[in-house]
Amino acid sequence: MRYLTLVSIVLLALAMPACDGPTAGEISIDLVTPNTSDGAILFKLRAPSSGEFGDVAAACSGCQVFSYRVTESEVYCVVTGSLTSGPLARVVVSNAGARGIYEMTILEVSGVDRRLRSDVGYALKLAN
Repeated sequence: MRYLTLVSIVLLALAMPACDGPTAGEISIDLVTPNTSDGAILFKLRAPSSGEFGDVAAACSGCQVFSYRVTESEVYCVVTGSLTSGPLARVVVSNAGARGIYEMTILEVSGVDRRLRSDVGYALKLAN
């Protein structure tokens, strides 16, 4: 009887799906802009306390990214260059499978003439 109980427990454990935790990976951020002559954007990334950010890289051609990590779960980023709607940045995160937990907030936008613009019509979206 004891052997049958042990075999049942082992078979039950093998039949259960693996409990996978968060998987680190990269998320891509796209810019939506009503203009064709943006030169820089400052935005903030936030994650819940369980989330962490790693490296941030520019995703647009000829762009540069500068980031400042306030905490493990909050990063300020500036992307400069000839910005248009489309890929803006790539960010390494601690839980790429739960992309909806990350908040993105546009703080400032400027044109190529370095003048600040209203952020009306601008948005940051997670790319597929």
